[in-house]
Amino acid sequence: MKYTFNYQIIRRGEERPAKGDTVQLREDEKTGQHLIPNVGDYVQVQKHFGDKTPLMGRVKTRLFNYSNAIYPDRNTCHINIVLEEPEEDVWERLSSNE
Repeated sequence: MKYTFNYQIIRRGEERPAKGDTVQLREDEKTGQHLIPNVGDYVQVQKHFGDKTPLMGRVKTRLFNYSNAIYPDRNTCHINIVLEEPEEDVWERLSSNE
């Protein structure tokens, strides 16, 4: 099975994901694996290597869409992961060494 991933973010005060704030990833081509965060996990996803402004948030929802329409000889699973923008100081609290 081939996997593709979209990460989107819902900004504070909004009801739907922001347009244009999407990161698309594919499975690791060497191993065929990708770690999928659980609902409630905090993640940071970079669009490009060295990107200083990754999408950062807490996983709100995960939608798994299974199909064989894109690659007729191979089943695919497209996973849309929606992040919600957390409170301001969460990253400091999560990475604190205290």
